[in-house]
Formats: sequence, C-alpha cells, structure tokens
Amino acid sequence: AYTSTVGQSHATLANSSAHALHTRPMPSRPQVLQLGRPDGATATSYSVSTAAAAPPPPKLAEPHELLILKMSLSPSPPLEGASAARQGLPEQHIAHGGRFAHVLAPDGVHPEEALPVVFALHGCWQFRTERDMAYCAAMYREMANQAHAVVIVPWAKDHTWDFVMTQGRASGDTAFFAWCLEETRRLHRIDEGRVAIMGFSDGASFGLSLAVANPDIFEAVLVWAAGFCLPPPPPSAMPLSRPRVFMWHGVEDQIFDIRSVSLPVRDHLCAAGLEVHYHAEEGGRHVCPQPGSEFCNAALKFWLAAPR
Repeated sequence: AYTSTVGQSHATLANSSAHALHTRPMPSRPQVLQLGRPDGATATSYSVSTAAAAPPPPKLAEPHELLILKMSLSPSPPLEGASAARQGLPEQHIAHGGRFAHVLAPDGVHPEEALPVVFALHGCWQFRTERDMAYCAAMYREMANQAHAVVIVPWAKDHTWDFVMTQGRASGDTAFFAWCLEETRRLHRIDEGRVAIMGFSDGASFGLSLAVANPDIFEAVLVWAAGFCLPPPPPSAMPLSRPRVFMWHGVEDQIFDIRSVSLPVRDHLCAAGLEVHYHAEEGGRHVCPQPGSEFCNAALKFWLAAPR
C-alpha cells in the first residue's frame, strides 16, 4: 500500500507537521543490530539508538546552516594534478585532514571514457575494525563493476557523521566529501553530470541533506531509511530537475517509523518540487542492506537508467 512513485502531486499525511524533518534526538539505550555477510557470518555490530522522545517541529534554517552543507569544487580539468602512476587504478585509499576514503573503479575502462560517480555513506557504525572496512570496500568494488561507475566510500571519524552528531552544526565531513570528489577527478575521468550519493540510515539522512543543498553537483540521491532532510527544502510551485530522489524504507522499521518520519520527509521533498520515487518494503526492518541487495540494485537502476 505504501509503494509509490510520486512527483509534484501527493497526499500529505495529517500528522506530517510535527515530524516532517526529523533532527536526531538525544539517544536512549542503543539497540544493536547485526550487519550480515552473504556466508552467514557477522561483520560487526551495527548500533543505532532509539528515540527518547518525539522530535520537535521543524524550524526554518538560518543562513549559516545552509552554508554548512555547500560543497565547493574547482573548475580544474579532469586528470590534472595526480601522478600518472595513480591515475586509473581500480582501488585507491585517499586521506585528508584526519579522514580517509576508498575510491573504487570498475575493470575494463577505456582511457577516454567518462565514468559516473556515486558516494556510498555508511550508517551509525560503532566498533568497526580495519578488517570490517576492508570487507566493506571489497563489496563496493563489486558494485563498481556492476554499475560500471566509480564508488567513493568515505568513513566518518567517529561512529557516525559529524553533521548528524551535531544536529546540523558541523561541516568537516562536507568539506572532506568535496575534497574526495576533487581527488577522484584527478584520478579518473568522470562524468560531471552523473554524480550521485547513496546512504544508509544516518548516511541516508546526511546524504539526502547534502544532495538537496547541492543540486549543481548531485544528479541523484539514493537513500535507505533516511530519518531527516535538514534544512527543510522550501515549497515550490516549479518542478526541480535535480536531484532525483530514490527513497526506500521498511514498513516495520523500528528506528525511524515510516508514518511519522519517512513519509513526511517524502512529502516535504515533493512539495519542494523534487521528483521522488518511494518504495516501502513490506516487513522491512532497520537492518542495513549490502551491495548486491534488492535496495542497491533498484537504486542503481533508478540512477543509471534515467535518460541523459
């Protein structure tokens, strides 16, 4: 009953005003979920916190809050500034300002081919190890081949992103993402018009906020279990071409309730004029999917099958 593709027309929920933009509340006792592997083993504990109280009504963003999410890119030509030995390598580790990321490219790329790029943002992930991150990077390397795209996998300095931890007041990760994209432009020939961001849980909330604030950079945003979009996009009578939004949410999500959190976020994005494709997974709970999952496959198809 919840699965739908929605554009500018939509039915607003009666209770949407109180929960439309969910800022992360102070946590209560964490609930530990398991991030599974295909072989049945467990990569790590994926810890998320249940809400202690209902979130406050949304407020309009101050000008400085809008600037926190803005990404600034230079007009430098592609493949400039990196050594020839590093250009085009399929798997690279990049670091800047105490943060690091994996840059993963597909096999069999023609030297003159411009590749799509997608960021992949993890959710709240406590106690992750280097082995966990290497395993995760290997899975995204497979996704790079599947999508024939460059996948940038950044890692939060803490268990989650600073924008989420500070409820929209920190910008260190935003600046790092801009640097990652600049560095990727030096390492690979990329399609500047086909840059997307994919996120899970906290990564979905941060990614959605980032993409909406930077439509000149992000052509699409692909989110699983987003809890908010901050600051709220203003209502618009005109349809917006970017970013296109793919939202996936579990009907039985025990962290971000689909009725009080997810659907109101969807409705606000639609009211802002954005194209939103929304899918509600029957029986779906807050357990992070992996590359190759039904969510990832559907999200990549939504992103890459769109006409240019």
